[in-house]
Amino acid sequence: MSAGFRRAAPAGPVGDDEFAGLMALCGKWEAPLSFAVAVSGGPDSMALAALLHGWLAARGGALLALTVDHRLRPASAPEAEEAGQRLSRLGIPQLVLRWDHDAPPQSGIQKKARAARYALLTSACRERNIPFLFLAHHADDQAETLVMRMERSSGPDGLAGMPLCRAEDGVTLLRPLLPLRKARLEATCAARGIGFARDPSNGALRFMRARLRAWNAPRPDVERINALSLRAGLTRAHLEESCNQWLALFATADAFGGIRFDHKAWRELSGPLRARALDRALLSAGGNDYAPRGKARARLMEALMQNGPVQKTLGGCFITLHGGQITLHREAGLITHDAPLAAFVARLSRWDNRFSFSFPESLKNEELRVARLGGASRKLLEKMGAGPIAALPARPRAGLPALYRNAELFAFPDFVAGAPLLSKESVVTAGFFPKRPLQIMPFRPAAYPVPEEGLFDVA
Repeated sequence: MSAGFRRAAPAGPVGDDEFAGLMALCGKWEAPLSFAVAVSGGPDSMALAALLHGWLAARGGALLALTVDHRLRPASAPEAEEAGQRLSRLGIPQLVLRWDHDAPPQSGIQKKARAARYALLTSACRERNIPFLFLAHHADDQAETLVMRMERSSGPDGLAGMPLCRAEDGVTLLRPLLPLRKARLEATCAARGIGFARDPSNGALRFMRARLRAWNAPRPDVERINALSLRAGLTRAHLEESCNQWLALFATADAFGGIRFDHKAWRELSGPLRARALDRALLSAGGNDYAPRGKARARLMEALMQNGPVQKTLGGCFITLHGGQITLHREAGLITHDAPLAAFVARLSRWDNRFSFSFPESLKNEELRVARLGGASRKLLEKMGAGPIAALPARPRAGLPALYRNAELFAFPDFVAGAPLLSKESVVTAGFFPKRPLQIMPFRPAAYPVPEEGLFDVA
């Protein structure tokens, strides 16, 4: 149990029937069932792996445990192997994923390790056509997350905490244990005779979460803090669904990665929805993981509330207001992604977080690279038979992916909106399929009971 929170009433292990109820909260399940579970070797993830294994065994499904070795401590490799041995005794296969780096980061280590971890986990799932990845976050983790976000003055979205499920780069992440306290997961391991390890970094006081667990002040109540996350989560879910509906009516994404929507309709939105719709467009067109905040975004919003014309840059995008339309394109000068065409095999990775590719077997061994088009002239593009690209304005077309051989412009892919089509003959197809799409899975809060009393009573 996390030391930083008030101790809950003693509770026993999680049974199979109770876990089946938690799984029902996550969605309606239909065969064939293929799951992955992230397992660090600690009590939370070992309990989740055992519960999932039993649930799937009764339904004819398959489970793969994924363990990330961050290579930040000498003991990490033996710990991953030890977790694999315990999983093997439960009948669960394990795959170890190693973070490839020359040396640990010197700053922002937790943030960078987290990003690497999720990239490794989701990539492993996509490569094996596993659509669902389960994570062992629980009620104590959720409460810690909320306290940390309050410390950082997070907005309403941050106070919603971690969702029950969300989509991440083509994989659905699920957290069925969010309603449960950590003590119950340790009791589950004890009742089933499951061994587990403790991560020594959990006690490293240089990390905020560890300092929170060592807090000696009166302990906040986990259930009351998580009731706050439910209320904020319900608000976030409503806003995200409303934004989805508005974008479906008023916004479009073209095959070249441009986003446009109706200016008048956008101005008529309420403030929170207006900002959310603009953020979605910035993320999709700009290829970033997080939308810009602060004064720069406020200035952009203020400019776009006028009748124009507007030309601005923000969030990796070139934004214009003209003819009653707000249009966003990628800012070409910020694109540095240059990679072999073969790196995008089977559409498992994206160029500049925006484009996926499909190409025939015959081109896999060709020495072709994908990089931004840049300032190629309209005359050259027309000469190369790229009329639709030549017809684009200079700034939008400069940020498109092009094919190079020996550092010389070689050819262009066929551009389509959405996932790339299967290639025929020698055609390379590029699909605008951004990591952060306009339409997203709305926030799904965990089902916490909401107390009638105040949220922050302490014992």
